[in-house]
Amino acid sequence: MCVLDDFVRAGKIRYVGVSNWDGWHVVKANMHAKAGGLTPILSNQIWYNLADRCAEHSLIPACRDQQVSIIAWGIMAEGFLAGKYKRGDKEPASGAKMWAAKPGEMFSWERLAIDRNWDVIDALKRIGEKHNRSITNIAIRWLLDSGACDVALVGASRIEQLENNMGVADFKLSEEEVRELREISEPPHPYPINFYDLFYRKESPDYGGLR
Repeated sequence: MCVLDDFVRAGKIRYVGVSNWDGWHVVKANMHAKAGGLTPILSNQIWYNLADRCAEHSLIPACRDQQVSIIAWGIMAEGFLAGKYKRGDKEPASGAKMWAAKPGEMFSWERLAIDRNWDVIDALKRIGEKHNRSITNIAIRWLLDSGACDVALVGASRIEQLENNMGVADFKLSEEEVRELREISEPPHPYPINFYDLFYRKESPDYGGLR
């Protein structure tokens, strides 16, 4: 943190951002920054999408507590949410990044091609037809409208893809659509979140901002 603060003071960088840090990493770093009068971390760039919302369990609440912005990468789950796969497919398309994933890695086929995510894709298609938008548009728009993500990083290999992605800027999902996609994509809660679910009042500050 001292070195990063030196970079800011020297005018080499304006702000400090990190990537793939866990929540406690961010909290500890900013505690050091506050104690030493150093530049704090302002953003954390993380894997976050409708097919994998595990970051909501502790990582995102910790960042919110520290006023650290969430920049989402892998927003289409490495192509899984793009609409080219359907329930019953046995493997990813040839050349897809999912082929390079190690067993159990977050963007591996076996982690993504589960019943809950097929339900998510079905809902994305239905809501997309209602708005006359692509599945990609709906998946990105949910990230921006859900309240957990501040910036969604988009990528494209063709100009048509980029133009389609930019279409998210001129529409919003309804509160009902945001809630529907949240409920369909809700992952199992690990301990201690599942313990809190049983006994905490959800409006309690100690609940960590979970919904």
